[in-house]
Order: sequence, then structure tokens, then C-alpha cells
Amino acid sequence: MLVLLSSACVSTVPGSPAADRPPVETVQCQYPRDPNTAVPNRTTPPAEYDVPVEGRTVVDVKIRKGEIEITLDAASAPCSVHNLRHLAKQRFYDGTKCHRLTTADYWLLQCGDPAGDGTGGPGYRFADPRAKPGTYARGTVALANRGTPDSQGSQFFIVYKDSPIPPTYPVVGRVTRGMDVIDEIASNGVEMLFTPDRKAVIQTDGRPLLKVEIFSFAVG
Repeated sequence: MLVLLSSACVSTVPGSPAADRPPVETVQCQYPRDPNTAVPNRTTPPAEYDVPVEGRTVVDVKIRKGEIEITLDAASAPCSVHNLRHLAKQRFYDGTKCHRLTTADYWLLQCGDPAGDGTGGPGYRFADPRAKPGTYARGTVALANRGTPDSQGSQFFIVYKDSPIPPTYPVVGRVTRGMDVIDEIASNGVEMLFTPDRKAVIQTDGRPLLKVEIFSFAVG
């Protein structure tokens, strides 16, 4: 439900900054508990209230190989950006690992799972009714989900090469500094599997060979 904040209770005079400022457009975001998450009590969900549909936020991410700057854009996916800001302030991502790298068909690094195996989350899920369909060009940051629009949680991915990903994953922003760090991780490829007779199997989708731990994920 789209809601416009009312300024009826604010006394203004014509020509004043408050009188000339247009009302802030918002969207109602809800974050119900998710019984299927692998970490059901990891953190409390954001408060359910009307979230602005505009505004940018810089997030500084420190990992073992360097630093990355992500600029979030609420105009692209307001509920998703609100959720990421909330989790960053909770220090939710600190100490988590990026558990998935893909090197064929899609080119992405996936992170944000406290379980470390793709099954974890914050203990709640949410939809983003105002998320805009996006393309997944190099540098795009988007939220992962279970293939349905109401199943976002904490997991996100960074695209390091233009990818034909279906437009069902909310785009939350872009990497504005540090893509060279992502490129180095991607260039090392995916961990190999071994058959029972110890033969190596090359993978294009799995854990990154170069271990990626998030030391700090903080709103700047």
C-alpha cells in the first residue's frame, strides 16, 4: 500500500522551506518471521512502517582481500535497501562468509548467509512491492531469494560480469569502489570437488576457492 506522509500537522507559511518541500513518498514494508530459515533467531526484523522510496546510502565492506564500497539506492528497491541498512546497523554481516561463486552462465559472488551454505537468513522474509525490474550489469548488487518475490532475507550477490539473470531479484545498488577486489576473487575460481577415487571435478558454481570473510559491513 502506497502512503504519502502528511504535513497537515506542521505549521508553515507560504514560501518557507517546509511549505515548499513536496511530501515524501513512502511504501509500507513488512518483515514477517520465516520458520524455514536456518538461523531463526539471528536478529530482530526492521520495524514495519512506511519507508521512503528515495535516498542513497554508502556501505563500506571490509573483507580479507580488501575494501569494497557499495552505494544503495532506495529508489530501486526501497524495502530491500531498508532491510540492508537495518542489518548493517545490527552488525549482522560481520563475520559471515561469501559462500557461492559462479563462473559460467551467470557471473556473481553471493554473500550474507550466516549459516555459510546458502540456507541461512535473518529469521524473517519480506517482499518488495516497489522494486523495479533491473538488469544485472557488472557492478550490480542485488538480493537473492528462493525464486519468489516474497522470499528475500539477508543474502545478496555482486555481479562481476554482465549476466542474463531473470529480473526477479531486487537490485539494491552498485559497487562504486573495489571491483578489482571482486575480480581477484572471481579469477581464482571455485573449489574443486573430488570423486570417491580422488579425481578432481572442476566446478563453475560453488564455494569460492579464495576464502571470503566479511570483517565489517557498515553504513558510512
